Amino acid sequence: MDKARKASLLILYDVDKNGAYMNLSIDRILREEKLENIDSAFASELTRGVIRNRLYIDWCIERFSTVKLKKISPWILNILRMGIYQLYFMDKVPESASVNESVNLAKRFGHLKSAGFVNAVLRKASKTEPLKVPKEPLPKYLSINYSYPEWMVKDFLERFGIERTESLLAAGNNAPPVTIRTNTLKTTPDKLYDDIKDYCSLKRGEMLEIKKRGRIDLIPGFKEGLFTVQAEPFNETAKILEPKSGMTVLDACAAPGGKTTHIAELMNNEGTIYAFDIFEHKLKLIDDTAKRLGISIIKTELHDAGEPFDGLEESCDRVLLDVPCSGYGIIRRRPDIKWNRDERDEFSTLQLKILNNGCKTLKSGGILVYSTCTINQRENEEVIKAFLKDNNYFELVPFEGAIDGFRTFYPDIDNTDGAFICKMRKK
Repeated sequence: MDKARKASLLILYDVDKNGAYMNLSIDRILREEKLENIDSAFASELTRGVIRNRLYIDWCIERFSTVKLKKISPWILNILRMGIYQLYFMDKVPESASVNESVNLAKRFGHLKSAGFVNAVLRKASKTEPLKVPKEPLPKYLSINYSYPEWMVKDFLERFGIERTESLLAAGNNAPPVTIRTNTLKTTPDKLYDDIKDYCSLKRGEMLEIKKRGRIDLIPGFKEGLFTVQAEPFNETAKILEPKSGMTVLDACAAPGGKTTHIAELMNNEGTIYAFDIFEHKLKLIDDTAKRLGISIIKTELHDAGEPFDGLEESCDRVLLDVPCSGYGIIRRRPDIKWNRDERDEFSTLQLKILNNGCKTLKSGGILVYSTCTINQRENEEVIKAFLKDNNYFELVPFEGAIDGFRTFYPDIDNTDGAFICKMRKK
């Protein structure tokens, strides 16, 4: 049996039935299945592609299947999704391999009748070009064609209009580059690029772009802590915070630790960083990454940022509040967000509570950075407006690209993940 396709199926099932986070499931199962770079890259692309285009793929399956989707077992449905994705989206995969390997998986994870069903559906699909979605009504067309929940499409239409909504939906479906950040405590960007240039396509400052998806831990220098994964523009957050050697810094919602370790590098591993998070297993991720990178100034602690930071009042030179959010800005990187969000989700109340708690730890003259990975104004500008209304001893601080003290990055305009960054100073 094809190991890469089997791994992809295991991940899809884990995400669908167990509610696993896609990225964590990919990392874990690729390691467990012991896939090398070529196979792991294929499995990763196939998995992400199926999740990214799931609504459209399911719409296609409905047109080829004599059985309703809800009556198809999760294993067989995901095998069909994988087959359709290979047929319609992966030009370099032979049609015969797409069908035959799917049938083999159905035999292993179903039975002979299931295998015959998979064969029939995919044979029908293989004889047609990718199906075209009717363009009316507009919200339903955009929902199916770009594979977004219809409620999310309607929300985008209300806030951005038709043309911009379609631009954002399309950008969210583009596979993002994989970027790594140089650990400047151990090497330089130029030296790192020279050491792993066979794996890199380009270098921007301390950031290097990886050529192909796969297991990052197999790239030379990973185990030695010469780099860590970080997406753009999140590499800017720590710089905007302006941490310096010897400072005391609070990172209130720190996991998985990309920004935390970047702050430590900018501090030359001198000073103290309090890294809090609500989940103990995520704190272990920070500790493990810090150890690999040779960072010793991060003190992790289990704490809910929605509660006061007792004992840290007015003790911090810098505060980073990278708050929980809807994640609309990272859909291109985390397409599973489309399917694990609900239109009733509400984050702004918690975000404002975290701001009001975190700001109390800051010294006079200190800098606070509030950030999200969403493009939702209700979680960004409106939260800041509400905070400043009740905390007039804070002022907005301009930074590059943000004269008014905050900036939103958009996938379709900035060609990065979507994000919001706001910089404030305590008077």
